[in-house]
Amino acid sequence: MQTWTYPATVEEHPGEFVLRIADIPWALTGASTLEETLILAADALDVAVSSLLEHDEAVPDPRPAREGEYAIALEPATAARVMLVRAMAEQGLTKVALAGAWGATRRSCAGSWREKARA
Repeated sequence: MQTWTYPATVEEHPGEFVLRIADIPWALTGASTLEETLILAADALDVAVSSLLEHDEAVPDPRPAREGEYAIALEPATAARVMLVRAMAEQGLTKVALAGAWGATRRSCAGSWREKARA
């Protein structure tokens, strides 16, 4: 089973720490302490991967952290989305076909989206 942890580097600057996810270089965060920076890292990674998914862009495979790097875990729900998107692509399955396989209709899906939007 794949482990969804991404390596990150931390740079220390006067008064702040900046963390960058190695495989998604525009995914970064920072704070005034290393501890705060590491806490914020999971959220930065989740936002970056979610953005890739929303724009139908490839999510890079994580690699093990090397010496001096930190391992940042991807949120389990986001990792599950990545795995679902990859499995669907391997099988040539569209979102509409998947919904149909679950017995959903366009009308029922549209209704649930409207209900969520009102909430």
